[in-house]
Amino acid sequence: MENNMNTENSEKEISLSVLWTVLKKCFAWVAIVAVVAAAAGGLFTKFFTKTEYKATASFWVNNNTKDYAYSSQAILSAASILAKNYMQLSTEDKVLTAAVRDGHLNELPDYNCSEDAAVAKLRKMMKADRDDDDLFIFRLTVTADSPETAKASVESVKKVLPNIIQEMSYTKDADTIDKVYSLEENVRVTVISPSYVRNAILAALVGAVITYCVFLLISVFDTVIHNETELTASTGCPNLGSVPHWSDPQDPQGKRMKRYIPGKKNNGVIRTYKNMLVGANTPFAINEAFNHIRTGVYYSAANGGTPVYAVTSPYAGAGKSVVTSNIALSFAMSNKKVLLVDGDMRCPVLRKIFSLEKREGLSELLAGIIGDSHEVMQKVANSDNLTVIASGHIPPNPSELLSQKRMKEFIDEWKSEFDIVLFDMPPVCEVTDAGVISQNISGYLLVVRCGYCDTAAVKSAVGFLTSVDGSIIGTVLNDVEPKNTPAYVHGKKGYYKKYRYRYGYEANNIPAADVIKEERAEDSEKQ
Repeated sequence: MENNMNTENSEKEISLSVLWTVLKKCFAWVAIVAVVAAAAGGLFTKFFTKTEYKATASFWVNNNTKDYAYSSQAILSAASILAKNYMQLSTEDKVLTAAVRDGHLNELPDYNCSEDAAVAKLRKMMKADRDDDDLFIFRLTVTADSPETAKASVESVKKVLPNIIQEMSYTKDADTIDKVYSLEENVRVTVISPSYVRNAILAALVGAVITYCVFLLISVFDTVIHNETELTASTGCPNLGSVPHWSDPQDPQGKRMKRYIPGKKNNGVIRTYKNMLVGANTPFAINEAFNHIRTGVYYSAANGGTPVYAVTSPYAGAGKSVVTSNIALSFAMSNKKVLLVDGDMRCPVLRKIFSLEKREGLSELLAGIIGDSHEVMQKVANSDNLTVIASGHIPPNPSELLSQKRMKEFIDEWKSEFDIVLFDMPPVCEVTDAGVISQNISGYLLVVRCGYCDTAAVKSAVGFLTSVDGSIIGTVLNDVEPKNTPAYVHGKKGYYKKYRYRYGYEANNIPAADVIKEERAEDSEKQ
């Protein structure tokens, strides 16, 4: 099983459609996480991040040359070199020491230390740079935790730097006297961090990306069947229809199946059969889903005659028995004589679904205890066209009974009396019962529960049925999220509402004339 799952993971390709599908599924989570992360980033910035201030002073180098023999290009080049040299000089110990001595830095808490320590702090906070386009200009920037420290530091350097440069460049025989002028009268102080907006945006982006990547990884490594496309790709068989999630009207929240976990007791399966048969109160989408499946099953009979189909699933809990029962009811409502046989003699449930009498059934018939199959047939209430044969008492050898020649004889007998015969068989990945009747039936219908059966199990089921020369007419995807089924619109809007379709007309057997009269009466009231 693990090897199969690894194979499935390796076969998955990440395409743009996959990325877009994942984004649509997790968009709400991505948005929520982004908002929460943005708020957290802003709060963290406000309460846990120190505010930093920046003070800047710009200087202009004036190269007063007295020799006009030099070209203008040479003069510009020399000025540029001087600006670069003086920029480097501004961060040297000579300038910094003079700034510490001549300024008022010792009065500030950050410089309340020895001269060497104060010089080291000033060097660490100060930065000198210049633009390539401004040949004569360079800047000094001091970053500190307080605006007073940043401003006083720059002003101290601004005070001593011009004098030091002039002293170093002046001689009696010199042809030039270099001077440095400050471009600003007052030092500008700005807040450089924290930026609440920037940090909030960055936090939101990081949170959104991480959330999306988590959902993408889950999608890539998730082998559970979630939609018709994945089911068709896994089986190679046509999907005859999808059944929306359907719950007891008295339990509107419903309980969805958990994923099948091999070896786990009960596997999270919740078996409930109350109000799970199509009828007067069945939503329109459910009726239409089974009618759609009925049509696909009916036209799958290739050679004419009475088709005999076995309905099975990869694992228990796929909803196979409920689906089979409702397909049988759908055929019966279309005036077809239907025989439904409970071939699951290990865990039979059709008797509970239809509230049948507890008496002899298929096991007694195949064991030779009862010779006439009519003795074990039971009519379903409110349906004259549907006949059910329960499983009977649980035998010790179901596979052996199903593989007997007597099984084929009974099937041939039923084919002459009914329009269609349906078998509810056990899951193929758990027992082999469904495979032993492959030569006596027209084909198999595989029921897969959405979000429950994984790709490996479905492929294993298909492989087993194929190995016994069984013909798979198609699949049914059960328990699909309502929003993923186009016909299911919760009675508010959609195709059936637009064209004035209603709930339960077919189930109630309401004559077409009465429906038309009701429509005309509604039209008259509106006019």
